[in-house]
Formats: sequence, structure tokens, C-alpha cells
Amino acid sequence: ASAGAPRRPGPLARLLERRRQRRDEAHRASMRALDEEVDRVLERVSKVGLTGLTNAERKILQRASKARRKSGR
Repeated sequence: ASAGAPRRPGPLARLLERRRQRRDEAHRASMRALDEEVDRVLERVSKVGLTGLTNAERKILQRASKARRKSGR
């Protein structure tokens, strides 16, 4: 190997990077699904108001709020 050439990451580093990438993608997919649920609930809010939401719909909004605060979004 050439002294100036960058080294290829070892097998453990590649494994850890693939694991991080899978975790990040799973998190993004989860956030997309939550966004879709929030959109549906907000559509209901526009039709029936906050008082017309079910407990499950309120929990969706609470979960989304908590996730947004945690991610800084």
C-alpha cells in the first residue's frame, strides 16, 4: 500500500457504518409514518375541532410533539 493513499475502513468499521445507516433509515421511515398520521389527525381537527379527537388521536399528536422537540425539528 502506498504511504499517501487513504486506508479503506476495516471490517468492523464497515459493519458499524452499515448498522448506523440502517438505524438512520428506520428512524426516517418512522418519522415519515408519524408525519402521515399527524396529517390525518390535523385534517380531523380542521373538521371536528380539538374536542372531537379520540384519545388515540390526541396521543398521536403528543407523540409527534415529543419527537419534534427531541429532534429539534
